[in-house]
Amino acid sequence: MSISPSPLLAPYVKEYWFLSADSTCQGKQRAIPSGYAGLIFNRGGNIYSEEYGLYPKSYLFGQSVRPVNMCFDNLNIVIVVFQPIGIKMLLNMSGSELKGQNVGLDLLSPRFKELEIRLLDTPDEQRVVCLIENVELQDGTQIISNNFIDDMDKGNYMTLAPEEDGGSEAQGN
Repeated sequence: MSISPSPLLAPYVKEYWFLSADSTCQGKQRAIPSGYAGLIFNRGGNIYSEEYGLYPKSYLFGQSVRPVNMCFDNLNIVIVVFQPIGIKMLLNMSGSELKGQNVGLDLLSPRFKELEIRLLDTPDEQRVVCLIENVELQDGTQIISNNFIDDMDKGNYMTLAPEEDGGSEAQGN
């Protein structure tokens, strides 16, 4: 199942995926590189791959560089798929830093670890999205503001300059 983000987060979050398999099922899945980074909140059993070993319970993942064969039992995950600029704007991390890596939530903001605990007991998908977006907005708003100020300080912004014929045109600085 896939749920679209709120309009406020749509520039930064592509979608929220909910994947689950019967609790009696053990399986294998080949994860194909999608080009997107994201967050995985694991509400089920362990996930393992030969390439990465045992995955953290929940983690931030960078862009995949090759397919990965994953094994699992009791699959129940929520995936926040970021837009290309989303990881930078919401978490203040460069996507290239995370390329091909998985980073446990304990290395991110403590709010994500708290969120993980809350998501474990929230079966309703819409409620899960609301909880995630509240944390993204709280953490991301400050980061977005700081990034905007940094860009302004570096002269990376648009201004309106008068055209010679009396109109105006946008100019990048």
